[in-house]
Amino acid sequence: MAGIETSGFNELLSTMDSMYTALTSKVITDRILIKAGEPVLRDMYENAPVGDSFFNARDELEITTKTRFGQRVCFIGITKSDMSTAFYLKFHEWGTVKMPAKPFMQPALEKNRAKIKEILLEELRKELGM
Repeated sequence: MAGIETSGFNELLSTMDSMYTALTSKVITDRILIKAGEPVLRDMYENAPVGDSFFNARDELEITTKTRFGQRVCFIGITKSDMSTAFYLKFHEWGTVKMPAKPFMQPALEKNRAKIKEILLEELRKELGM
């Protein structure tokens, strides 16, 4: 009877298992972060300045997740380096030399800090089956 000898199969399974775990972890983490950021995004949207043109930059506010310094983080709204169609919102948030700041993003975050923690804990409990 002929036999087949394999080598490295256990290492392959171990590598595939760790890749699956990392991917699953990232997907779950992103979903939880986005859910926790939704109340902040809603407040930002409600308080963002609205132009009188057909386009409202507040429609460009969004939640994104990225890896930063080895950790998954959640970005909500816009950043100072944003050059999208919503770029002028940064002038309202941080002001200019000639225009004082009229923040709407930072206040939304501050208002929802407790709710963010509550959602994070609730979602983590769900994922852990607690």
